[in-house]
Amino acid sequence: MAGKDFEADPVVAVLTTHLAGPAADLQAGQALERVLLTATADGLAASFLSPVVEVPETRDALRRLLGDERAPQAVLRIGRGWPVPATPRRPATDLLLTR
Repeated sequence: MAGKDFEADPVVAVLTTHLAGPAADLQAGQALERVLLTATADGLAASFLSPVVEVPETRDALRRLLGDERAPQAVLRIGRGWPVPATPRRPATDLLLTR
């Protein structure tokens, strides 16, 4: 049956920050990069559950659910999934500036 090839209990991860502002946003982005690269290296797939943190009411509800004052920055489902084709990339030479 379609959709039954996934694990029954995927990991749902919530990335939070202790502080707010540009520095916290940068650190959250760096942490998210590490999580995504590590998952990929381990053969796992990650998908974003973006509406949870994009809608102020659900973001506040999640913060209360976590029992913490830390701001939720991202919610991810991490687990096994179907292989997907690689995203096409431009050659690096197209991105380099010449003098």
